[in-house]
Amino acid sequence: MKRVEKKEHWNGYLLSFFLPILFLGIIMVLTHVYPFGNNTVVVNDMKNQYLSLMTYFRNNITHPRNFLYSYQLGLGGNFFAAFAYYLSNPFNLLACLFPPSAIPLFFMLNTLINVGWLGLTTYTLLNKSVYLNQNRDSGQYKIFWCLLLSLSFTFSAFITNYQLCVMWINAIVLLPLVLLGLDRILYSPRKSTWLYWASLAGLFLINWYIGIIVAFFLFILMVFWTISMIIQRDFIDLLKKEIKVGLLTALSIGIGTVMLLPSYLAQRGVNQQKFKFTFSPVYQPHTLFHALLTGNSSDFANPVIFPQEPLVFCGLLTVVLVILFFMNKQIHLSEKLLSLVLLILLGCSTYFMGFYMIWHAFTMPNGFPQRESFVISLLLICIAYKTIGIFDQPKAGIKVGIACGIVLLITLMTAKAGAKFSLNEMFEIIGNLLLVIISALLINHHSNQWMGYGILGLIVLVNVGGYNYQIDKVHFSRMPSQAYSYVVSRYTRAIHQLKKQDSSFYRVGSNAELTPNDPFTYNYNGVQAYISQQPTSMTDYISALGYYQKHSWYRWNTFNNGSTAAVNDLLGIKYYLLASPQVLKDTQKVKSMPTWNRELNTPGIKLKDEFPEIEIYQNKMAFPLVFNVSKKTLSDIYQYNPQSNPFDYFNWVLASIEGKQNWIYSKQNVYSVKSESQNDISYHVRASASGNVYLYLAHPQATPLYAPAPTSFIVNGTNKGEYGGRNAYGENGVLYIGKFHKGEEINITLQNGKLLNQPLQLFVAIESPQRLQQLHQYAVNPNISDIKVDGDWITFKTNSRFKGGYLGLSIPFDPNWSVRIDHQKGHVVKILGDLSGIKVPQGAHQVRLKYNVDGLKIGMIISIISLIILGGYEITKRKLKRK
Repeated sequence: MKRVEKKEHWNGYLLSFFLPILFLGIIMVLTHVYPFGNNTVVVNDMKNQYLSLMTYFRNNITHPRNFLYSYQLGLGGNFFAAFAYYLSNPFNLLACLFPPSAIPLFFMLNTLINVGWLGLTTYTLLNKSVYLNQNRDSGQYKIFWCLLLSLSFTFSAFITNYQLCVMWINAIVLLPLVLLGLDRILYSPRKSTWLYWASLAGLFLINWYIGIIVAFFLFILMVFWTISMIIQRDFIDLLKKEIKVGLLTALSIGIGTVMLLPSYLAQRGVNQQKFKFTFSPVYQPHTLFHALLTGNSSDFANPVIFPQEPLVFCGLLTVVLVILFFMNKQIHLSEKLLSLVLLILLGCSTYFMGFYMIWHAFTMPNGFPQRESFVISLLLICIAYKTIGIFDQPKAGIKVGIACGIVLLITLMTAKAGAKFSLNEMFEIIGNLLLVIISALLINHHSNQWMGYGILGLIVLVNVGGYNYQIDKVHFSRMPSQAYSYVVSRYTRAIHQLKKQDSSFYRVGSNAELTPNDPFTYNYNGVQAYISQQPTSMTDYISALGYYQKHSWYRWNTFNNGSTAAVNDLLGIKYYLLASPQVLKDTQKVKSMPTWNRELNTPGIKLKDEFPEIEIYQNKMAFPLVFNVSKKTLSDIYQYNPQSNPFDYFNWVLASIEGKQNWIYSKQNVYSVKSESQNDISYHVRASASGNVYLYLAHPQATPLYAPAPTSFIVNGTNKGEYGGRNAYGENGVLYIGKFHKGEEINITLQNGKLLNQPLQLFVAIESPQRLQQLHQYAVNPNISDIKVDGDWITFKTNSRFKGGYLGLSIPFDPNWSVRIDHQKGHVVKILGDLSGIKVPQGAHQVRLKYNVDGLKIGMIISIISLIILGGYEITKRKLKRK
């Protein structure tokens, strides 16, 4: 008998893990996810950021220094904050088994494993919790209920819509274990503590952001537990357990400080909406009930329909069970009242802006709303589980019928308040409610219990299954597998061959960007990047240098076929990748802010190598990483403004290299002329000098260039590129339009320019070839050699002929760089707007720069001390227990 019970016991755990995997696997087959079709699980930020970051992780796993500082993050920056937020889950090591072109397949595996683990941990919580199982008979259908409700949470609206945020789900998997650990401390006679602090610490280490949300939730739960203990007047037990939970929580967070502290300090450099407590509403109240009854979709690809109400749907049966909770006579009145107040409080915390921002670490979240919703869904599942015994009580059919009537009444009232239920949704709600009533009657009639439970299972599978299928059918069709694999394999091969030929430090540009994070994807140093931890100052600086024009709050920047030749030289862009039309076409299929311009609008470069579908051009004028710069810096302060003339700023930056007001760009007079088409805008320019000619179309910030058709730049009858419309994010910086001689006429037409419906101003400038040569001769110092880069280390040497003075480095200024010149301490200064500079004495020297991640050392010390304390506590407790 015991052997049979043990077998059934383990069957429940195995089913809770494999059923969600099978369930989602069937959905993937139906939605044609590779290898069952050409679709992938990659959607929105997963293709914009996570694919590239995971590829970077895979490529650099044997070079851990690159996880501290990365030159592939824009012009270079603190990468540890990104590692702590996106990549610290040990499961990511499996990505090393996949080639870069197959990383979408790894995310498919990650998604499947996540739903399996989440089903298992939720099942374990429901099955093992003392609080959830107290004061009632478990019954022979306990495993069934645990499986059903764990499946409901695993495929709830939050998990379904946010399964692309794998770094969040990786951490949420541990939440049920955290609650089970807390349950053991508060209710179990065993007084076990290790599960609580180990799972909470692991959650913070995997994703500290989700850890903060969980910590707020735990605080709220402890407040309500305290109230319940005060009602019972058990003050001694209350004090002991509160102190224990408080200390364990603090030490658990202490273990996660190695990830939390450096990330918090790095995040201060990112401009975000500041916390201000207000009672302004986040969403309309009736939309919350609509989302609870039928589910909602966070369609991040369409910002117009961002849903702001919580993603709390976890099946209609869950809603019925929650209502039955308050009708169950076996549950004490005080518990019902506390649960009701808790639900109302959590609802208000998602509704009022002040409380809403507290959930999100006192900032306003961008793009992904209501990130705290998963705690509400799990609370609903737990409350529902407390109710399941009501089906075995006398007159259960009547109570279930009343609960279903209440749900139908809520549906009608929600519809009257303005929520739009489709006809299919109304039929589904009414049909499911009728089936719940029928199943309750069958269960009460003991001879047909199996049929009643079968209907309940079918309701959940169809309800949450249908919802998941509708969401995944849209999400999984966003990025084609073949296109991604085709582009990545060709670029990876070309970059690999390029690194074999040239192992020095340089940057690379490309005409076809698969994502804004191509440097991470292909493992080269570039200019573009977009991650949430990227300092706003660096993005603004790159934008000010002409690589991107910020049209909204977006923090990314892209190469956009480069800036001017001189600016490209300054940043050391030595090689340019020109993709074939087929590769460009496939990058556009991926739809991650692609460019529609094939031309490599960069003067003075020569073809170096040809690879399948990729041509590599070389710029011999590129500056090395370390270059000469005058101590007389003309301009170290800038304020990026997309409406200002960028060539004025270029003049100041480049003249500051030599410390002379010797401008490289001559501004041209631009005259408006009458256009032949009512949608076109035409200009006339007469070149005042000979050289490279560039134009820049300025318009106000925070105004995305959505238009029914793109604007084309027609220069003397030749199309030089697209702007706005479908190319709103692919070509918005400085545009090179060719070489012209003094006195030549330049006729520029903005085809469909009026469709942008924005105040526009065109700036045109000519770059002096003589000044280009002078800058290169001044900056490139033959007395500097042996420049080496290794993650958080930069070293170089000067010889005896070095005259001494300031040297510039084409990496962003950051006070966390420490400098050693031989054995003497140096320091980094800000030059050329936002680059780094150091002063080196005359003669031969060994110069070493070491990057120190802010907060990493103190965070590591706190983590180790916290781990030692908790480890020592557990060992001591076990020894005392044995005695």
